[in-house]
Amino acid sequence: MHFQCIVVELLNGFFVPKTLPQFKNLVMLFRGELNENVTDLRITPSSRTFWSVVYKGEMQPDQWPKYKYLILEIWRPKDSNLAESLSEERKKCRGQIFTGLYESYRDNHLREKTRNEEDLDSEERKEIFDGAYGAFSGFLRFVCDGKDIPGKRDLKNVLKSGWDNARGEDEDEEFWESVEEV
Repeated sequence: MHFQCIVVELLNGFFVPKTLPQFKNLVMLFRGELNENVTDLRITPSSRTFWSVVYKGEMQPDQWPKYKYLILEIWRPKDSNLAESLSEERKKCRGQIFTGLYESYRDNHLREKTRNEEDLDSEERKEIFDGAYGAFSGFLRFVCDGKDIPGKRDLKNVLKSGWDNARGEDEDEEFWESVEEV
């Protein structure tokens, strides 16, 4: 029971803001950028929100595990065994979330340019990757205060291992050479 109380207190601390910066962070996490004028708050859409990065549709019960991911990002337990276990789960979920986000950016690019994936040049692939990475890392800054945000290299490897596993070969080697290393 004590364990559950700690988790609820942590979540309440995140989702019940007590200061203006905490409130802005919460709004930016779910809706978008807030202007600086407190008397006339306006929200500008952002590509770094939970709805843009993690889940773009209506939240149906079969999609509730996406909230599990959000809790994994927020919760940092003090118990080392639990922290290690959650860290591994967080890493796995981040890979899945980023892969889906990258594929969404790629598909949008292909639709906008009316092109096939095979016709993408290395600059376009870099632009797609950088857009997805910017949105993902920006989102993580809201939920984990910038702690342990994976670098571009880590996420390139996540994508590359997924492609290699799916294809059984290294078709996209040029992409990985062209993307900037962090």
